[in-house]
Amino acid sequence: MAGLSPVTGILEEEKVILDFGDYEGKTVRELSELDRAFYTYLAQEKENGLFSIRRLQNKTFRLIQTPLARPEF
Repeated sequence: MAGLSPVTGILEEEKVILDFGDYEGKTVRELSELDRAFYTYLAQEKENGLFSIRRLQNKTFRLIQTPLARPEF
């Protein structure tokens, strides 16, 4: 399916906000422009459980780090 994000899947990258690290508060779209290497790393680690996307009560989507994940980036 065309148009899928390698990080967020079917969600639009500008609707998912990072909730960890140096880019906390930035959208995944902003991350892809600011730090392509970290964006690529997240895309590669998507299937390894490094992070998940949660919908909060205020209806925003957050990319959160899995508590037991230890990123090597």
